Amino acid sequence: MTTYTPINCEFHDVIESTITRRQPVTLVVMDAVGDVQTLHDKVTDVFAKEGAEYLVTESGQTIRLDQLQSIGGHDKSDFG
Repeated sequence: MTTYTPINCEFHDVIESTITRRQPVTLVVMDAVGDVQTLHDKVTDVFAKEGAEYLVTESGQTIRLDQLQSIGGHDKSDFG
């Protein structure tokens, strides 16, 4: 796995807000080899482990935050 790159704090706030709203959102995720996956799910938790941050979806998927490209229409590139 590649070295974790921390995400922008404002983008992290969007993720936290998504958890609070408890509504399904569209997640666009790019894995370590550049493959893009689009999911529609609820985000239930964010946690840190071994120097990286992750989110967990209601369906049980764990996604490293630096692989998350957008959440609920909010693109990571829009946040410095």
